[in-house]
Amino acid sequence: MKEKKLEHLAEEIVKYQEKYHLTDAELALTSHFSVERIHAIKAGQVEVRPEEYGELQELLADEEPVTSDDKQ
Repeated sequence: MKEKKLEHLAEEIVKYQEKYHLTDAELALTSHFSVERIHAIKAGQVEVRPEEYGELQELLADEEPVTSDDKQ
């Protein structure tokens, strides 16, 4: 995946977290990615597979994240 696209994805993740006040751990629970994977994606340290990119884009497009608190 192109570096520019990954940089944009990392920025979108950070904006989403700021908008909904989510920690990396909360985002990991919501996205079903590991906390380590979230950190690595945000830091640009890993190659993001196309299916991961799609899943993250879908999550980031949601109006509000679904958290474990919402399911209770």
